[in-house]
Amino acid sequence: MHAERSPWAHLPALLLLALLLPAAAGVLLEARDRSVGGPDDLEGLGAPLLGVIPHLRARGR
Repeated sequence: MHAERSPWAHLPALLLLALLLPAAAGVLLEARDRSVGGPDDLEGLGAPLLGVIPHLRARGR
């Protein structure tokens, strides 16, 4: 005879997966991000910096 398992038996493992899978997806997406955020991101490439668009604040703030 097999003992019946409670429907809550897998809850701890599912909660752990629910926390780890999105975190792992975020780390992978961040590692694959090839966008340039600022002049510091270009230092290692050896390419000349042609210009920078300044960050402007909105009026009244």
